[in-house]
Amino acid sequence: MAEYSKAVILAEQYEQPSSYNIPLKYLVYLTRAKAYQQMGDYKRAQDDFDTIVHLFDELPIAYAARAEFWESQKEYVKAVEDLTRMLELEPENALIYHQRALMHQKSGEYDLAIDDYSTAIKYSPDHYLHYVMRATAHSDSGDDEAALRDLARALELNPKSWEAHCNRGLIYIHLQEYQKALVDFDKSLEFNPELAHAYLGYGKAYLKLEEYQKALKNLTIALEIDAAFADAYCERGLVYEELDKINEAIADFERCRDLTDSKSWRDWAEWKIGELKPRR
Repeated sequence: MAEYSKAVILAEQYEQPSSYNIPLKYLVYLTRAKAYQQMGDYKRAQDDFDTIVHLFDELPIAYAARAEFWESQKEYVKAVEDLTRMLELEPENALIYHQRALMHQKSGEYDLAIDDYSTAIKYSPDHYLHYVMRATAHSDSGDDEAALRDLARALELNPKSWEAHCNRGLIYIHLQEYQKALVDFDKSLEFNPELAHAYLGYGKAYLKLEEYQKALKNLTIALEIDAAFADAYCERGLVYEELDKINEAIADFERCRDLTDSKSWRDWAEWKIGELKPRR
């Protein structure tokens, strides 16, 4: 950090040559901001990101850097503000619309997310991920049929999209079409063998089909891939409950509660723990 700060002082005192297409002073502040962020010194990181925006208010990547910081802090509304400023500078940039849609989605503003994904599709109609993500926003808002249409289009554009297959499988579970779901999870793993969400999907489907050992096996694989996968702990807890393994179920619900960012999921896990403790 001492060396980064020296670089900042030099960048402020002298014009420095840069081998990049962006000012060296921008890179100096950006590097120090990211270092502060990695150290957990978010106040100083924010100060440097604010300085970047102040110095380079006509440079779209200045707002992109701060928007990424806001996202890491779960300050999605502030991220939207910076992305909106980017769109004033680059009004036809599909990727910025896509990123702003994601921030709206994380804020629970699904209609706004769908609108932004739609605009991204307008400017970049052949990018399959726009359709994949708009499908997730449709699904989040409760419109599974619209989600399935988007995923079908995504797979027309990219038949090897593991994202589209996995997301469609999860929708099929919601629609109680479990065999179709399993086929989609097979395809997603064909293209991405280490996809924890696909194993989660297997676990959900087999739980609904009351094939508990298969559910347990696949959820355990999901957790071997991602040890901090809260959803997989929740689902495995339900499987253990069905198998009358109460201590294991409680342990998984506790892990789910401690790992999830969702208050509703934390409350649900706490309720399950309270329900199960008398059965120990």
